[in-house]
Amino acid sequence: MKPKLFCCAILCALAANIPLVPAAFAQNSVSITLGTNNVQNGLFLKEPDGGATTVVTAGGSEARSTAPPAGKTGQFMYFATDPAFANNGSVSNLWVTVEYFDEGTNSFRLEYDAQPDPNNINPDTDALTVASGGRIFTYDSKQWLSHTFVLHDVYFGKRQPGGSDLRIDDWTIDDTGTPVDGEGPQIVRKVTVSKTEPTAFHIQYASTPIKIDGNLDDPVWQSAQTFLLNRAAQDVIRPSAWKSTNDYSAVARFAWDTNYLYAAFDTTDDVIRVSLDDPSQAWNGDGAEIFFGFDQSDPGRTKYIPSTDFHIMMSAGPNPTVEIADLSGIIWTNTPGQPFPPSDLLAVKDHAAGQPSGYVLEARIPWELLFDPTEAVTNKITPGQLVGFSIFGNDGDDPAAPTQEKALSLTERAGPSNNPSSWDTVQMDGPSAAPPTLGIARAAADLIITYTGTLQSAAQVTGLYSDVSGATSPLTVKPSDPATFYRARQ
Repeated sequence: MKPKLFCCAILCALAANIPLVPAAFAQNSVSITLGTNNVQNGLFLKEPDGGATTVVTAGGSEARSTAPPAGKTGQFMYFATDPAFANNGSVSNLWVTVEYFDEGTNSFRLEYDAQPDPNNINPDTDALTVASGGRIFTYDSKQWLSHTFVLHDVYFGKRQPGGSDLRIDDWTIDDTGTPVDGEGPQIVRKVTVSKTEPTAFHIQYASTPIKIDGNLDDPVWQSAQTFLLNRAAQDVIRPSAWKSTNDYSAVARFAWDTNYLYAAFDTTDDVIRVSLDDPSQAWNGDGAEIFFGFDQSDPGRTKYIPSTDFHIMMSAGPNPTVEIADLSGIIWTNTPGQPFPPSDLLAVKDHAAGQPSGYVLEARIPWELLFDPTEAVTNKITPGQLVGFSIFGNDGDDPAAPTQEKALSLTERAGPSNNPSSWDTVQMDGPSAAPPTLGIARAAADLIITYTGTLQSAAQVTGLYSDVSGATSPLTVKPSDPATFYRARQ
């Protein structure tokens, strides 16, 4: 009897067993989805005087507005966490993500109950501490956006009105009690409070070195995760002078190997190559910046860690340059005589005719340059490592006087050059294992199985499968062999 063969490659998935938890203290985050019937998961809407809200529909989603119903007062949207999650200083740092509808040209900010500050001459304001980044501006894109605030020195002792821990201030009335012209209510769909910074980004491992030429034709760029800089809300120079995606936008990609951190910014810009190309001011005008921290064990830190937190600046003018700084200041620039000439590190190539005005900035930064000789600490990257990371896409439009007119940030949080808590946490992915392959061919009366990975067999198609001991590819199967099903796994 001829053997029956079943050939397949395995698609593997990991299933997590998530235990049920009895209280919010076992959770990493709490949240509330706002609407007619709020979905409250450890985070609760409070509506004291000044905090009345209205159910609205915006962008196809039900939400709540800081505009109060008739006969009540608004401006604020108050929230309280379950005390089992955070209470009386039990958590030092928190991340609050607000999903808001970008409508009108307004602004809002987050205020929270912080630890008592002995230097504060008015202790009552500790409970109304403004979250880092200050006011977030809206630009009438009519889209749902999100912003993550970082809260330091958290207290959450229910000291805000209504026993709340944090509130959204729509800034219709300023701190002096004066109405603010042009400001309106804010619409919010969801609020999430997390004990750890959300990790949504990955930097891919490059299995072959990337050629720095501005062409972006290396295979890794086709599969690397994209980081989009394309809206006014991302501009940390506020209120933004950003006009449109033709004014400035970029699709950024990153990769790494044992020798380099690679970066690519495919940039649309209506006025290109506006930069001084001064090694001491590489950030001024067109170009890009990368903020990178090797030690992300404390993502809430507000100061650089000597020798592990770095700031990389790259200009995109006629003579591109690179500048690297850490806590001590500038530690390296590609001035003449350096071991890494500009052409080895950075390429800036204008878009071809027929494409939107713009350029590609492609770079590779040797890991050995992210080193402060005064600290003598050698930094290494390992697969799966979590690092601190943020970027700026810089734009200047005046060739006669190049300046950093716009700085679009991945996190939308200002101050990354002084405050690493405004960075994101990003995972450095390891080399990808090649998927298994399985092939079959006939050789006279025999069947020849070729495969990569590990060959497995079973007597039935449903298994159980086990590794074929001593098998090598190609494997010959004889007509006299028992009927067997085969598959390959990684």
